[in-house]
Amino acid sequence: MGVLPMNLSDDQLARAAAALDLWYSNPGDAPYRASGVSWSLDELQGMHTALEATSELAALEALGAEPDNELSTPEQDQQNLAMIAELRARLA
Repeated sequence: MGVLPMNLSDDQLARAAAALDLWYSNPGDAPYRASGVSWSLDELQGMHTALEATSELAALEALGAEPDNELSTPEQDQQNLAMIAELRARLA
């Protein structure tokens, strides 16, 4: 992700962890991640950067999920933009 190391407060870590839990939640029955799995410091820092970014596009870039990449479809790009906008609004 290219996120520089930073010192995050307990509140920032909790906010980033909550956002990651929502980002990777599955709208179906099975979760994408096993319960009880911890987030790495890189993942937490990336999400903190995304939540603090000046735009949804910058937020997605901080997560390595920028639109128009070879790994996503236009539909996934729209879902990611909508999801990051919702996360940023909920956790602002």
